[in-house]
Amino acid sequence: MATFTDNKKSDWTKEALKDTKKAIFWTDRPEAPGVNPSLKETVHADLTIVGGGYSGLWAALQAAEDQPGRKIVLLEAENVGFGASTRNGGFCESSLTHGLINGLTHWHDEIDILNRLGEENIKGIVDTTKRYNIQADFEFNGVLNMATAEWQLDELKDNEKLYTEYGDKVTFLDQEAARKELNSTNVLAKEESKETRFTSTP
Repeated sequence: MATFTDNKKSDWTKEALKDTKKAIFWTDRPEAPGVNPSLKETVHADLTIVGGGYSGLWAALQAAEDQPGRKIVLLEAENVGFGASTRNGGFCESSLTHGLINGLTHWHDEIDILNRLGEENIKGIVDTTKRYNIQADFEFNGVLNMATAEWQLDELKDNEKLYTEYGDKVTFLDQEAARKELNSTNVLAKEESKETRFTSTP
């Protein structure tokens, strides 16, 4: 977890993060793979992919599966997984639109297709980890949304109706029930659904 130095952070946030350091959890460990040497000679390839994040790695894997024997070169200026791909906290969500609300706001007519593609995307990731015996430790817990102000509670309840309308099973948890799952004095309440959880905090 990175150390935050934003002076606008609240006192409780600063207190919670005081013992953190600027490092990536997934790579800052003894068993993390070593860094490959830099490319210093000319190489020829059938396909060259620039960028070793999730998208680049996934593209390379699909290309190799689609055409076995194809020579594929993946180039990365830093190290594989550098940047956002190792800084996401280990979360993987089916939404391609950063949430149903945002999706409906920008792509209302296409939302059903986008939801289906998002579900297929998650299934593809899970199937691939099984096929290659990747120890990804998948755990399906849905999505959790929290409110840190009273006005957000009404928003959570409105969201509950909307998510239900689009096929998710949503449960709203009051403050006491929410804190059994997330023991924080900031938590007011929570909702959770098939793919989505909503939580709120005082």
